[in-house]
Amino acid sequence: FGASSIAMAQDYGEAELAMTAKEPFGEYLTDGAGRSLYIFEEDKSGQSTCYDACAKVWPPFVADEEKIKVKDVDKSLIDVIKRNDGQIQVVYNGMPLYYYIKDEGRPGSTKGHDVHDEFGEWYLVAPSGKHVKG
Repeated sequence: FGASSIAMAQDYGEAELAMTAKEPFGEYLTDGAGRSLYIFEEDKSGQSTCYDACAKVWPPFVADEEKIKVKDVDKSLIDVIKRNDGQIQVVYNGMPLYYYIKDEGRPGSTKGHDVHDEFGEWYLVAPSGKHVKG
C-alpha cells in the first residue's frame, strides 16, 4: 500500500470530520469514513512541518476549504492552512491533521497513536483538540 492509495480514497474537496470512540482512547477525530486522524507534536500551531518522506508515511488530510463537512465535531476548532506544496490542509485546534500509512485506510485502525518515529511524535486527536491520552 502506498501513500497514493489513501490520497485516492479521500476525494479532494469532500473532506468530512467526525468523532468516534474506542477503548482505551475514548473519543477521537476521524474523517467521515471513520479513518483515524493524527496530530504531529513537531508542528507549530497553524503550520505543517511534515513534507517529503514524512508526508509519504503521514499523508496530510487535505480539503477544499469551502467543503469541510462536520459531524459531532466543534466547528469553531476547524480551520485550514495552505501547505508549501499548495494543498489545503485541514487543521483542528490549530494543529494540522494527518493519516498514517500503516492504518492502510481502514476505519477504526489506530496504529499511528503514540508513535515515536524518525520524524517525531504522533497522536490521535481528542475532541478538545489536544492529543489523546492512552
